Amino acid sequence: MLSMDSLPTYRFSSFRYFDKGEHHMERTFREDVLLLVMDGVLRFHEDGTPVEVGSGEFYIQRHGLHQVGIEESDTPKYFYIHFIGGFTPSKHMLPIRGKANMAALFPLMQQLETLRVSDAPAVQKNAVFYQILSELYNTVNASPTRELTMKVLAIVSKNMRRTLTLDELANACGYSRNHIIHAFKRETGMTPYAYILSLRLEAAKNLLRNSQLPVEQIAAECGFGSYINLYKEFKKHEHCSPAKWRSENT
Repeated sequence: MLSMDSLPTYRFSSFRYFDKGEHHMERTFREDVLLLVMDGVLRFHEDGTPVEVGSGEFYIQRHGLHQVGIEESDTPKYFYIHFIGGFTPSKHMLPIRGKANMAALFPLMQQLETLRVSDAPAVQKNAVFYQILSELYNTVNASPTRELTMKVLAIVSKNMRRTLTLDELANACGYSRNHIIHAFKRETGMTPYAYILSLRLEAAKNLLRNSQLPVEQIAAECGFGSYINLYKEFKKHEHCSPAKWRSENT
């Protein structure tokens, strides 16, 4: 499994389309290779073990393993990425193979191909590579509670300036209030209300630190409704008034 707690290094990438009857090359590669198969089936043996990677799947060929295409592949169309990764056990790991959301990944593949062809800086290519790995990790680790939490987060982010009730979230998501609370807390460690409040406090701090807006206007902009509500939350969480916090942090 690939460690997601260390940063792999991008080396090269490209699209590859097999002709009918074509076989995987024979090699023992010095770099790791991420395969993202969009169509067909890619077949090869890896250190003697047969491997098939079909449409909508990903596979990581680890460096140092011997690959050879004994059987012909079924005209696969795929994107490959050469990289140097870490496989030491860590808290967050990506399996060697799994299902992939090609609809979400394909624009990232195109973006990475454009960056490669245009000889873009390594930091830009690595940034897109990390987005691809993150998408794979999220897909592999998807769960009903996580999907529900992401839906709640999207709704909350769009309604920062007004008070959302649990009933509204329940109606929008199609679940009961209690189910939303338990699922959200399982994934984030917070209730939806506490999470919304934390977002508003951070937004208020950002405006206090980086703008000259009156505190009353900041309270309205960040969804507190009134200065009194903002003041109460600052006293509770920061142990000072918004004005004092601004003077100490600008």
